Amino acid sequence: GRNEIILINQSGRGDKDIFTIADALDDQKWKSFINEKSDQYLREKY
Repeated sequence: GRNEIILINQSGRGDKDIFTIADALDDQKWKSFINEKSDQYLREKY
């Protein structure tokens, strides 16, 4: 909720942590974004 605090300790680049947190929070907006980016990269590659 709005009054909850989430503390995230990220070491290194944190690139894998963002996926772990998105899965834990079941963030549909993030999942849609990352799927769209993946599709875009695949189209550009070929």
